[in-house]
Amino acid sequence: MKIINIKKKTIFKISGVILFVMIVGIFTNSFSMQHYYNVGFTTGLVTATTLNVRSGPGTNYGIVKTVKKGEYIRVFAGVGNWYIVQVEGDYVGAVSQQYVKAIYPNSSGSSSNNSSSASRK
Repeated sequence: MKIINIKKKTIFKISGVILFVMIVGIFTNSFSMQHYYNVGFTTGLVTATTLNVRSGPGTNYGIVKTVKKGEYIRVFAGVGNWYIVQVEGDYVGAVSQQYVKAIYPNSSGSSSNNSSSASRK
């Protein structure tokens, strides 16, 4: 009787481990880690009439805020075809890259050249 109980406990433990490994495998494939990358700028200009800021990088994520055309947003990083951004009200989320124009800062030398050439025109 004791041997049967030990075998049942062992089988139960092995079954539990197998089930755990299967669940981890399913979630790892379904919610795979997405890699962030540096975009080279920190300010973006919204080009869409209304742009949805989502809770994650994809249309399957919920909308946390919307921004209007012509608004500036802070861009932290890229994930696939999405930017991770901060918008007015300190909302952080993801927006599609196709609706954001990168605003690159001018170097100190080029901004002074632009202002002097503009004053000559």
